[in-house]
Amino acid sequence: MRRGRTPAGRIGNPAPSKLSGWVIVLPGWGERCRALLADRVIPAVLHALHFADQGATLLIYSDVEFRLPELPAGVTAQFHPVPGPDFAFESLSNCHRDALTLIEPAARIMLLTADMVVSREVFATCNTHFNVGRRLICCIAPRTRQEVLPPIGATGRDLGAWAWEHRHRMTRECTWPDGHSFDIWRMYFEREGEVAAHAFLPHPLAAMPGGRHVAFRPTIDVNFAASFSAGETYLISDPAEGVIIEQSPDDKDFVMTTTMAERLASPALASCPQFVPCANPRHLAFFMTRVVLVGAGGDCGDGEVVARISSPTPRPRPRMSMVRRDFHRPGRRGRGLQ
Repeated sequence: MRRGRTPAGRIGNPAPSKLSGWVIVLPGWGERCRALLADRVIPAVLHALHFADQGATLLIYSDVEFRLPELPAGVTAQFHPVPGPDFAFESLSNCHRDALTLIEPAARIMLLTADMVVSREVFATCNTHFNVGRRLICCIAPRTRQEVLPPIGATGRDLGAWAWEHRHRMTRECTWPDGHSFDIWRMYFEREGEVAAHAFLPHPLAAMPGGRHVAFRPTIDVNFAASFSAGETYLISDPAEGVIIEQSPDDKDFVMTTTMAERLASPALASCPQFVPCANPRHLAFFMTRVVLVGAGGDCGDGEVVARISSPTPRPRPRMSMVRRDFHRPGRRGRGLQ
């Protein structure tokens, strides 16, 4: 293992055998995250594995070992210490990096966080797409209220409907046209029972790296997909294929500003199109894909808005920022549409 990043408890230990089959990465430390993993995230994963008739290794990164639900035959768990340096986002990314070094080239790896709950179809859906040559499956994970227990083992359609009914205020403030969230990398649209999402940065849910080196910075959401060609990548867009939600406490803080509609309408304001130069062609392709949460996939006011954002009126490019450098720094292989 690499020194300087791996906790001291693992330095000098014999290198473990590489993991094969399905490997589920579950980083979570602290009381809140451990409880979410034990009571919601892992039970939902076990339901989905059962639905797909799959075994797996649960790779749990935590500060202490904690009691797990009863594991069925074919499912094992390993506890690993949390890599440094900060017990925050850098440690989370290092958990994902460390897990990628532990798997066989043919392994299928699912990259979760401590607050992501999956519907029962996700492993079956990933297997279907992996079996026809895709190597990366992405998803949009709407934030929901942690204070409400989600249905465990639900279908994607049921979990999507539940997620919208119990959406977090961050999700409400990312909803067109009146949402005030400064973050427009994800947007939600609702009309007459139809709910859809668009995102520049979908979550890389599952991958078959095939032995390739996968670089990303600062987190997997930003540019993990840059290591895979467009033809190898699939974005789940139909709730029948699965829904993944993220659970956040009601008091989670975020930045708000003027409404999305006001920013898009006025060139004098910090508007949505000004963020587009920060995105590469892959991000734009993700954003133009309608991801259905509720309904049959009909237009819910998103078509015209997404077209305006993805093809903005030319304007001076914004000054280079740290966010932009983060987007463009990883290796260039597979960055654009191919």
